[in-house]
This record gives sequence, C-alpha cells and structure tokens, in this order.
Amino acid sequence: MRLLLLSSCLLLAACGNAERGSTADARGATHAEEEQYDIRQEIADLKYAKDPDAISDYLKYEAARDKLFARKQAALGPCTEALRSHSDWGVRLGCIEVLGTFGGNAEVGHLIAVLDDPAPLVMSRANTALEAMVDHRVIPKAGAPAEAGVPPFPALDPTKSQQVAMEARLRDWHRDHRGALKAAWEAWWKENRGMVKVGFDAAP
Repeated sequence: MRLLLLSSCLLLAACGNAERGSTADARGATHAEEEQYDIRQEIADLKYAKDPDAISDYLKYEAARDKLFARKQAALGPCTEALRSHSDWGVRLGCIEVLGTFGGNAEVGHLIAVLDDPAPLVMSRANTALEAMVDHRVIPKAGAPAEAGVPPFPALDPTKSQQVAMEARLRDWHRDHRGALKAAWEAWWKENRGMVKVGFDAAP
C-alpha cells in the first residue's frame, strides 16, 4: 500500500513538473514571438530615415533606430534580412546604420552586397559604414586619380544650390560607377577578410 501511494505521489509530482515546464516553455516562446514582432515594427519605422528635414518623421526614425541599437546583436539578423530584401529604400538606409554600428565580419559582406543598390543614398551610406568599420577607403579623395576603376566624386556644380548639386553629383556617380565600387570592395574584402576583425568579432 505504501509503495502504491509513493508511486502515485511520484507520478503526480512528475506531471506537475512537466506542466510547469510546458508553461515556462510557452511563456518563453510567447516572449520570443513578441520580441520578433517588436523588432519588425521598429525596422518598418526606419522608413522615416529618408528626409532629415521632415522633423516629425525623422524623430520616428531616430526612436526606432535607438530601440534597435539597444537590442545590439539581437537586431542584426532581422536588419540584415531587411537590408537585402525590403522594398522601401528608407528601411534599407536605416538598417545600414544599425549594421554599421554593431555588425561584425558577416555584416561587412552584407553591406558590400548592397553597394549596387538602386537608391544612391543606400550605396553612399553603405560605403561610409564600410570605411568606418574596416578603416579602408575605396573611393579616392577629391582630385586623386581613379583606383581599381573607381573615380573620386567630381566637384560640385557651382551653378546649382549646394543641396541640389550634391544630389545630382551622387545620382550621376551612382549611375556610372556603383558596379565598379562594389567590385573593388569585393576584391579587397576577399583578400583581407582573414586579417580584419570587426565589431564583436574583434572582441577578446
């Protein structure tokens, strides 16, 4: 009789532990799903990165960016996916800032991959992020000769306002040279990726 009671108690205890474990697993899964939902919403709000002069919209971008910054490495995967596939170039633009700030060697490759993005600002921002991450420059300084088929940006058109001239210069350079820019970065990274450690990959 005692043995039967003991077996019943052990069975009840095991069932209770299993139920508690299932509940904990469910709570964990729910939390992870909620986090992924929040990340997707924050990434969607990166679309407001397009125009810093639209102050109310740009504040929404900065709020979303800062939330993603706070997530650090947890934001890298979703931002990488959005960078490579999102239809809104403002989202792609915002993702570059997250990846350039917290990314490692893998993110360098993804940033190089979008140097031929159809949006000139995405190309430009990716190039700037790469320069900061790996301390290397592909676009020569103004007045310097072309290197690896990549010329410097030309002088601004003095007949246009500075903003209009800068936009026109970037648009024309992007149209003519984005392919060469990407190819030059790909060649450099292929040769140097084993010697360069970026972001968390550089941590001791």
